[in-house]
Amino acid sequence: MWTVLFSKQADKAMASLHPTMRKRVSDAIDALLVDPFKARNVKALKGTARLRLRVGGYRVVYELVNHRLIVIVIDVGPRGGIYD
Repeated sequence: MWTVLFSKQADKAMASLHPTMRKRVSDAIDALLVDPFKARNVKALKGTARLRLRVGGYRVVYELVNHRLIVIVIDVGPRGGIYD
């Protein structure tokens, strides 16, 4: 089983989400932890080792540390400004 770690930026973003959206994002991250390679709505970001998870109009940007089975959530936010 994979473990999830949140960056400070991701923690702040999760805390600022509406409770309903926070639950949806949290559930999507939990589903990702079962097998991050076969999760739905995941795409690799070009030019980086990062991946993105789509949850409605929001995106979760994360990285995998394969040898330690860790998912590091970098940021969470609306589609328009998350990739800056």
